[in-house]
Amino acid sequence: MADDEDWCRTLDAQLEERFGPTVPAKLSAASLNFSRCSLDDQALTKLLTYLYSRDITVQILKLFRNNITDSGAWAVGQFMAHSSQAVHEVHLSHNSISEEGAAALLELIVWSRKYPYAAENTGRRDARGYSPIWLRLEHNCIDWRLIDHRLHRPDLTWTTAESRDNWPPMGDAAPTICLHASFRPELSDGVPKGFRV
Repeated sequence: MADDEDWCRTLDAQLEERFGPTVPAKLSAASLNFSRCSLDDQALTKLLTYLYSRDITVQILKLFRNNITDSGAWAVGQFMAHSSQAVHEVHLSHNSISEEGAAALLELIVWSRKYPYAAENTGRRDARGYSPIWLRLEHNCIDWRLIDHRLHRPDLTWTTAESRDNWPPMGDAAPTICLHASFRPELSDGVPKGFRV
């Protein structure tokens, strides 16, 4: 707990040093990497609350190999839903998220209505200039069959790909979500009904 409080204080000091007493109203981090930091849900929530309270947006959020469970996944979904700009990538693999946390995260992504997002000059885009959120959820505790009924909905299109820019379009439009293709072997019977390949 002390480490994340130190991080918040350090960043406040760095922002004041860089910008003086008047920090710009909106800041954006290209990438924020807290992978392999032993972050638990409480520390993660504190960090995301800090970012949101200062309107600091993040394009790439790396949180793999931590101690994140369902409430941490929900906190990430809340941050994404309420952030003033769309997050482009979220890496949550190798954590302890169950199907409840996964469903909450995916439902918040849909609820936010930010995805697919308008991708300006970066990565693969559909004909309208949109890209899906690149989401890494493999190597968690998710039994996708238990939440298929929550994910089979017309406003959620998702697919898999080997890389962020290798997703197949849904007709001529980008899907809402693209999961890393290593997600597929975690399915015992192939692909859930709500899953579009």
